Amino acid sequence: MEKLHLMLLAVLLFAGITAAEQDSVILGPYRVSFDLGIPRTHYTTEIGGPETSESLNGSSMTDYTLDIYTYSGSAKISLDIYDAPSLNLSEKPMEKVLLETAKPNAFQGAITTSAVRQIDGTDGAVISIDVGGHSGYIAGYQPNINGSNLVTMMSTIPWDEGTLSLLNTIHVEPAEASANSQGAQSLTSP
Repeated sequence: MEKLHLMLLAVLLFAGITAAEQDSVILGPYRVSFDLGIPRTHYTTEIGGPETSESLNGSSMTDYTLDIYTYSGSAKISLDIYDAPSLNLSEKPMEKVLLETAKPNAFQGAITTSAVRQIDGTDGAVISIDVGGHSGYIAGYQPNINGSNLVTMMSTIPWDEGTLSLLNTIHVEPAEASANSQGAQSLTSP
């Protein structure tokens, strides 16, 4: 009976070590949290930005990025912050915006499927792209923070090995709103 207890304890400890966990990064003034559904030791992250650019009409946009590298692929999350609070990025359906953006450059592949779906509690869209027999995904949504932010994601991680979990768990909020969060690993941008 004692051996059984020791074996059960070992299994529980091992399960705790390899369990997936929520991750959290600071991108500019926002905290982006997500769970890939895999242990944190099975992926690495790199933060980029800020990079500021100006449009033809004089408004500026600041871009922050998070690159995620797993054993089976990679993903890039871009958080674009526009300086015009009245900017309405949702004048066009997100699916149409993604399709227009993806056609000229996405992975140099063929678009196979597009769909509207909830991402971070708001309407977003996902498109699937075939790149030489491998699937890639592009998703986008406008977080419920203000009308001037846009989150886009590109992923080559297989759907059931991280991309779906990323889409189901991503959350963007002001960094100060979650400053007292417990249990999330925090990386900060420079």
